[in-house]
Amino acid sequence: MGARSGRGQIARIEATVGEEDGISTMNVNRAILRIQLDPAAKQHLDHLAKTRGMTQISIMSRLVEWFVRQNEVIQLAVLGVVSEEFTGPLAKRMLERIAEAAPAESRAASER
Repeated sequence: MGARSGRGQIARIEATVGEEDGISTMNVNRAILRIQLDPAAKQHLDHLAKTRGMTQISIMSRLVEWFVRQNEVIQLAVLGVVSEEFTGPLAKRMLERIAEAAPAESRAASER
């Protein structure tokens, strides 16, 4: 399966296919993916893994888990689907919403 990135390059993600639902039969608790990165992205991932003392697999897994928990607007902004002229006002409004929600969350936490 291929997907075009914002720079016209192809990003490729392939699942290792096993016997059941595309999950490797060797370990049904994991899905094994292969990802193609451009050289700069690979260097950044290598540096991040070394700096944080983590494996590249754990970094990628955490990034995917974080990404899917974000709302649709954040996902679109991260994927570069939202135009730059819209991103600035969008970011400002999102920060305002976070700031508005923070006092209520703080009160709820202190009442516990």
